[in-house]
Amino acid sequence: MGPWRSPVIAHTASPRSLPGRDQWWGRVEIPEIDEITTAPIELRAHLSGGASASLSVGEVELLPGLPYPPIQAPEDPDSSHESLVAICMATWNPRLDLLRRQVETIRTQTHANWVCLVVDDGSDRIDAAAIGRLLDEDERFVLRRFPDRLGFYRNFERALALAPREAEFVALCDQDDAWEPDKLATLVGSFGPDTTLAYSDMRLVSEAGEVLSPTYWNLRETNYTDLRRLLLANTITGAASMVRRDLLEEALPFPPRFGSLFHDHWLGAVALAVGEVAYVDRPLFDYVQHGDATLGHAQANFGATRPRGWWLRWLKLVPSVAAGRRIPSFYTRVYLPAVLIATIIRQRCGSRIAPDRLSVLREFEEGRWSLAAELARTAFRPGLRRTATLGRERSFLAALAWQATAKVRGRVGIGTLPRDGDWS
Repeated sequence: MGPWRSPVIAHTASPRSLPGRDQWWGRVEIPEIDEITTAPIELRAHLSGGASASLSVGEVELLPGLPYPPIQAPEDPDSSHESLVAICMATWNPRLDLLRRQVETIRTQTHANWVCLVVDDGSDRIDAAAIGRLLDEDERFVLRRFPDRLGFYRNFERALALAPREAEFVALCDQDDAWEPDKLATLVGSFGPDTTLAYSDMRLVSEAGEVLSPTYWNLRETNYTDLRRLLLANTITGAASMVRRDLLEEALPFPPRFGSLFHDHWLGAVALAVGEVAYVDRPLFDYVQHGDATLGHAQANFGATRPRGWWLRWLKLVPSVAAGRRIPSFYTRVYLPAVLIATIIRQRCGSRIAPDRLSVLREFEEGRWSLAAELARTAFRPGLRRTATLGRERSFLAALAWQATAKVRGRVGIGTLPRDGDWS
């Protein structure tokens, strides 16, 4: 791949964090590649008066699409009238008692035409061998072991990339839940012509099977129709979800993970941007709460209710936002992930996105103040205590304000944005 030039789509200065060193960031579009490539990065600033300046800032490794060939699904003549569902289960050092129960609930599904891909993320050797024995040579389960541990985000990406191309639907699966017998059948039946993803409610249960809550949504509302709110905070839970197989053509590979970005947030946003999301308002599985879980219910819904006196804490942020003494967490954990999701969806799926949803993506991508006005309308609504967004409207507004002040600081010499010019 030869050299190319790309204008910087968005950029801003960051406050000085070390003596004598400034920071800034920007986003650029990179052409598609076929093999791993190390590319040098050179910045060029076009200044007023026709002058220009350039600076070599290092190298970046660029990766092509996922290299995993899809798995061939076993033929089942007794279920050929049903749509094939690929179940993608990500495992890592699972508790075998919980995994055994999960496997048995998959085996008893009323929708019989399925294949389950168990993708292990570098479990210890004894655990990996135990997983193989537990599957008991059932050809409907396909075990793939990878020695390199990537973490749950990339492991789910790896599992989805292995889904058979002849599958019509793909269901995500955790290693420690327990499904209702009609989970697959109900989700498949909820798809309409424009549905790209379907998900359900779930029960919260203890390790011993005690029901802690009959619904997952006991702390906040769910949302599957408002793209703007979904970009701010995810309510489409991965283990409850099923997607059309063709959605993966645009959803894979996953974007880089940082901040609060999870795999189900990415899939849900892509699905809602290009189609409709269906919700089954009853629990189709038990979500087991235990100490070994990557992300439990309480942690995933932290901030769901607005505490009393929250506005006093926000007033305390004003001086630091205005002075730009540090990069605030609401900027890196809330603002940047939402902007990243919106930007990549727009670039990949532009032709499939309806005009109203494309406008929402551009609002996030460009940081429009029309977005700020809409967020402000709900962020400070009196009496609003239970929302779907975890109150992230306020974090996003603060991030927009911080970015605006960063640009001002850069233009008066406190950052690295070129005065009276632009970067490319």
